[in-house]
Amino acid sequence: MTIKRMILISTFAALLVLSALSPVQIEGVAFTLQTMAIMLIGLLMRPRDSFLTVLVYLFVGLVGLPVFSNAQAGFHVFVGPTGGFLVAFPFASFLISLFKSKDKNILKDILVLFLFGFLFVYLVGIPYFSFITTIPIGHAITLTFIPFYLVDIVKIVIAYMIYYLIPDDLKSHFGSIK
Repeated sequence: MTIKRMILISTFAALLVLSALSPVQIEGVAFTLQTMAIMLIGLLMRPRDSFLTVLVYLFVGLVGLPVFSNAQAGFHVFVGPTGGFLVAFPFASFLISLFKSKDKNILKDILVLFLFGFLFVYLVGIPYFSFITTIPIGHAITLTFIPFYLVDIVKIVIAYMIYYLIPDDLKSHFGSIK
């Protein structure tokens, strides 16, 4: 692995930390920008590097640095109610990176973000939440999806706008352009 790749992976992992530790309050519900960062990592990096970036973030939190939302850290976060969302993140970024268009096709890219940055994350996270908390799946959806889905759809649009507006020559430094 080159120094450049290690720096990029570390930089994007740091971006992910910032996105988790900077909650936005909307009508009493705290939202982080984690899912948007996951989408950007997938859009801007190669599949392997996007996966490694999120793994670095998860490992840093696993060993005890408070990098998860609400400044949490440790193994208990992974086996707690939101652990399924964390487990989904590296796969979501990998799949986004793997299936994104090579030519900024807005329809394909928005679909990829919706499928992997939104649906996939919820399809892993909600059943895990239900299992860990022993709450019925319908109630788990009410708690983990209903308050967040509209903001997450907005995050898809914002992530794509950021990606679209970054010049291709700059993106080539991230490894997303071959």
